[in-house]
Amino acid sequence: MPLLSPVPERYNSVDMHLRTKILVTLPFLLLLGACTEEPKPVVKEVKPAEPVSALTAAYNTYKQARGWAPDCVLLSVANLDVKDVKGQEGGKMAAWEVTFVSQKERQSRRYTYSVVEVPASNLHEGVFGGSADMWSPTGQTQPFAIQYLKTDSTAAYTTAMTKAKDYAAKNPDMPVKFVLDWQKRHLNPTWRVYWGESVTTSSFGVYVDGTYDKYVAMAH
Repeated sequence: MPLLSPVPERYNSVDMHLRTKILVTLPFLLLLGACTEEPKPVVKEVKPAEPVSALTAAYNTYKQARGWAPDCVLLSVANLDVKDVKGQEGGKMAAWEVTFVSQKERQSRRYTYSVVEVPASNLHEGVFGGSADMWSPTGQTQPFAIQYLKTDSTAAYTTAMTKAKDYAAKNPDMPVKFVLDWQKRHLNPTWRVYWGESVTTSSFGVYVDGTYDKYVAMAH
């Protein structure tokens, strides 16, 4: 029986070269395949809107109000009801209305600061300025420099609760609301923290000093 002829050396060389080529090229082919795959969509988590305190609203609106009237001063700060976002217990609200006055121009202008967009209520996210109205220095409420507002709504709520703890416990479902202004009978701008739907229908409230954060009087 004849012996098999040995494989010529040149064929062994070609075979080895081919295998080397495949081994070198394979990782690039795998990488190319991975790069051509469609990227998976990134799902961003949408955080719910969080209420803010009054000072946040006051100073953000003040920046825009100065563009309207460089001499602008505060007249009042009040929370606005937003059904979609409930106020956090402790003085934070979804929206605030801040009214400024230009004594030079004898005008007032209302600004809103909201954490949500509510077209049905003409409430816009962020700062939004309304139209200017005529104003005259009459009545019991006087304008004041924003620097007098040092007591935030959160602090005012805490101070008010020292007098309202029992009432709040008996009326857990009654809304708590906030109005800040400077009435001439008070020494400083004063928060009225009240329980109820409006100031006129409220049967219980507490006045808190808006500058020094201390109890002033009961508001009935």
